[in-house]
Amino acid sequence: MMSQSSSGYSPHEYLILIRMTHAKERLKYSDMPVSEVAASVGIDNVSHFINLFKDRAGDTPLAYRKKWQRPR
Repeated sequence: MMSQSSSGYSPHEYLILIRMTHAKERLKYSDMPVSEVAASVGIDNVSHFINLFKDRAGDTPLAYRKKWQRPR
């Protein structure tokens, strides 16, 4: 049986959720390349990061960033 925290997430899923939250902030408010964003939230494999992000945010990191960028 998987243990769950009071948040309702397993510890592993909770950690991923926190990492994705930080990644979203960095994608919105910085010009860091996706590979740097991934590394900054503790995920070294960029394709793994992109898949995790897409599963949880519904968009790839670049598509997510594009939605938040101000028109130039």
